[in-house]
Amino acid sequence: EGCAAATALAQIKWLHHKGCIADVVVSAKNKNKLLLLSELEEVSRNVYLATDDGSVGFHGPVAQLLELLLNKDEHGYDLVIAVGSLCMMKAVTTTTQGHGILTITNFTLLLADSIIQNSGFKINVAGITKDVAQDGPEFNASTVDFEQALSRISISLEHHVENNEFSDNSPKIKSMIK
Repeated sequence: EGCAAATALAQIKWLHHKGCIADVVVSAKNKNKLLLLSELEEVSRNVYLATDDGSVGFHGPVAQLLELLLNKDEHGYDLVIAVGSLCMMKAVTTTTQGHGILTITNFTLLLADSIIQNSGFKINVAGITKDVAQDGPEFNASTVDFEQALSRISISLEHHVENNEFSDNSPKIKSMIK
């Protein structure tokens, strides 16, 4: 969660510096897990919150909140950048495709894990195998094969668990997929 928030903050600061107006949708399991909110508020027009437990903001997944915001269409969004778990990025991509909005997925969260860094993580982008660390970490979401990426990371994680490289109960590892 922290890596995704820091990555998003860096991108929002860059957009703000370039004169772009940005809204941010931040999600976490609960309000205690939300990070860098005051920093995001300084460089964003709006910061929308979603928590799994409803402790603050919207009660539910970030993609559902995004759908509500896009249906309101008050701001005419033309770009969405998704940073987080594979499942979240897939859900956000599905949501934005339904509205015809360009979406960029950022795989920094995966690169933050040393096992993934050392073994390399490849995904299919527009039918071409890409190494996330070398060719990314950002890709046009409409061209990413999320099913293949989810399958590939599951296989990779199973391999590392079998070799006792880490516990399969690791919350960090589980957060990459959820």
